[in-house]
Amino acid sequence: MPLHWLYDFCTDDGIEDLECLGLHQIHQFEKIVEGKVVNVKNSMQIIDNSRKILFLTAPEIHWHANVWYMERFHLAEDRLNPSSPVQRLSFIEVTNQKNREILQEYARYHVGIGGLTIANIRAQLYEIKKLLEYFNDEISICQVDKNQLDGYFRELEEKDTKDDTFNKRIVCYLKFDQFLNVRGYIKEIPFQPEYYLKKTYPEHHDRTVEEEVYMEILHKLHLFPQVPRLIFFHLWCTGLRISELCTLKGDAYYWDGEDAWLKVY
Repeated sequence: MPLHWLYDFCTDDGIEDLECLGLHQIHQFEKIVEGKVVNVKNSMQIIDNSRKILFLTAPEIHWHANVWYMERFHLAEDRLNPSSPVQRLSFIEVTNQKNREILQEYARYHVGIGGLTIANIRAQLYEIKKLLEYFNDEISICQVDKNQLDGYFRELEEKDTKDDTFNKRIVCYLKFDQFLNVRGYIKEIPFQPEYYLKKTYPEHHDRTVEEEVYMEILHKLHLFPQVPRLIFFHLWCTGLRISELCTLKGDAYYWDGEDAWLKVY
């Protein structure tokens, strides 16, 4: 039934490509669903399911799609974090079509040619989307001048953001503008990053556990079930993060001559 409603909605609105559905169109369809069922969220899954099937089964990759599903790409294992896998990259939040197309081109470069992890790419795209959403329908990102960018950066400064986080955002915008410059979208980078970057100091977070605490656990470890016992041993002996530990598989342990190794993402 949700597929039937979606088909009727697309027919009435003249929508030819489900992968190019915009946010306002999704909201319109949601209002239709609200008038038919109580469990709206369950019925709205038809949009994501349909987009995913179209993207995964297309003969060639649909780079124009508003949502990319990572299953379609043959990515190297070291670009995927098994403890927190990225399922999709979304561009639907950027409503200015020209800005969205440029962002998709930037993402295509990173996914297809660059060597960053997908989680890192998603983090960078998130910051760029915030920038594009700020200007959105008013102006193309290629026409934004230094004064407009300065206003955006000043607003970021006023927020309760750590200096290190602020610097990372400035670097993200710099890389994006460098891409626009190389591709010929802009003649020069419209801001000087050195003017905005802040001086930061290393911050140490004391997360140590008192010796008497972990020694007590060690002495009582034989009372633990096998799985928690092995988890504690790995954490205590190797210093792994819990997310890294929970993704270990059998082939993570191996010998190289007389040396024992543990392979972690």
